Formats: sequence, structure tokens, C-alpha cells
Amino acid sequence: MTTLNEWFEKGISAQEFVSSMKVHKENLQSIQDGFSISAEDQVFLMH
Repeated sequence: MTTLNEWFEKGISAQEFVSSMKVHKENLQSIQDGFSISAEDQVFLMH
């Protein structure tokens, strides 16, 4: 059985994943471009 760490080591970066997309790539990029996290929420997420 493959462990979680072994699956992680086989993974690709988010940038590689998006670059390899053939369907819905533009939709994903549009959502990412319009997404932002407030400074207050960024502080919260860092802890």
C-alpha cells in the first residue's frame, strides 16, 4: 500500500498541473486571477 508521503513525492507542482490542463484551464486561471485574501485573513491562516 502506498503511503501518503509516497503519493506526495510523486506529485507535481500546482504550476505544472495548470500548465498540463487541456480542459477548463482558462476558467481556473480566471478564478485564480479574481481571488484574493484580505490581510486580516492571511494573518489568521498563518497561525
